[in-house]
Amino acid sequence: MAIDNKAAANARKVLDLHGGIQSRGESIGATPISVRQIQFLSLKTLPAVLYDFEAAWFLGCHVDDIPSLVNAGLLRALGSAGEDESKRFSREMLYRIAASEELLSAITDTIYNRRQAAKGVQD
Repeated sequence: MAIDNKAAANARKVLDLHGGIQSRGESIGATPISVRQIQFLSLKTLPAVLYDFEAAWFLGCHVDDIPSLVNAGLLRALGSAGEDESKRFSREMLYRIAASEELLSAITDTIYNRRQAAKGVQD
């Protein structure tokens, strides 16, 4: 399946969140970002299959958030990796998610709710 040019362009805008990557501070907002993340997110073409930590980098979340997103049905892992194994995700699926404000909002809500539950806070 070919990647829609508009979806790919919108997905690249993920890098511009919060003013983009800072030149000296190596951070986006308050979230530290490694040189490896910068190199990965700067690729002109992402790999067809991304590991869970790469999907998290792309979506702007933490790798610990990925299982919650899978359980909520917002991400679908490729193959049949076990619970303790690293999941892999399709580049095309991630581009479609990045192009959908509705899905990004659902992801944000899921992450927020998971983190609140981890803190013991109830709505």
